Amino acid sequence: MLLITNQPTAHNQPGYVDALRRLTSGGEIEGFDVVAAISDPAEGPTARARRVARAIDGSTADVVLCLSLKRLVPLSTEVAAAVSGRRIVYWEGDAWGRRKSLPDVTAEWLKHSEVVFTVAGPPQAQMLIQLGAREVRQTVHTYDQILFGRQPPNASPVAHVVFVGNNLARIPGLSGLPGSAARRHLVARLRRRFGAGLRVAGEGWPARYRAHPIAYQAIGSFIESGRILASWEHFPNHGSYASDRLAVGMVTGRPQVTSRPNGQWWVPEGIGVITAATWREASERIDELAALPAEQTYEMGIEARRWSLDRLSHVQAVRHMLHTLVPSVDAPPADPWSSLPGPWVTA
Repeated sequence: MLLITNQPTAHNQPGYVDALRRLTSGGEIEGFDVVAAISDPAEGPTARARRVARAIDGSTADVVLCLSLKRLVPLSTEVAAAVSGRRIVYWEGDAWGRRKSLPDVTAEWLKHSEVVFTVAGPPQAQMLIQLGAREVRQTVHTYDQILFGRQPPNASPVAHVVFVGNNLARIPGLSGLPGSAARRHLVARLRRRFGAGLRVAGEGWPARYRAHPIAYQAIGSFIESGRILASWEHFPNHGSYASDRLAVGMVTGRPQVTSRPNGQWWVPEGIGVITAATWREASERIDELAALPAEQTYEMGIEARRWSLDRLSHVQAVRHMLHTLVPSVDAPPADPWSSLPGPWVTA
């Protein structure tokens, strides 16, 4: 196995490296190498492509797993020659659509991939096919088991509600992505309702919200600081889509209210995740949770953690992507992985 990450070093994605290490120690794969797409911030795309090509050439891996490379590694002549004869699995971890177009560089990788795994189903799955992917399968965002969920949550949160996400609707109706306006309305409503009892992490919010940027590895502890996690996704019409906040929030052990995705939903009812069709409905569900005894909402979070702990880690995501190509790799738990929609193939 060869893993091409979209981070500066393998240490920035320890969960994926840990997953491959577990598969190696269990004899499911023979071994693995890791190549970081970003090495030196000053490195240009041509030099980066040459470096990655040399690393691929130096690997004996017959399967290459690429993690959402975006514009990082152009599929140059050298890179194309290096991956020739190897089976490429491409993980697309972003939702794309109006006001957010898939990079041309990514489209080239799609054409060379045996299977593309996307965290967003239709219409994104069909878009990836149109751009050259031969087979598209659904996956879901998972949590990094090295960074999150290692301890049960504390029972004494300091805030009523926490929200993690950027505000892109700085000019309502004119800026942002699909879902941005509803996100802004929801957070504004929560601020009026909970005041200082609401904590917001993310960029682009008005100064009065006292929001702050947050490092990825700090998201879990921030979510744990609240009794309830509020969320609203971009691209709500993308099938079965949820950002990694869903899995991180669940394994952190906090109940959450989030937007209801279009299409097939893969999280069972009654395990601490409540979905809403509109931001107003989300606000109402949050009010209902806040009115419950603290012990009850804590137990809802524990149930979410219990369900997600061994189902939604990067280990299971890697199994989901590899087991159909590599017979020696065990499949992930059927719930939820076997219930995901797809696959989609070229006509």
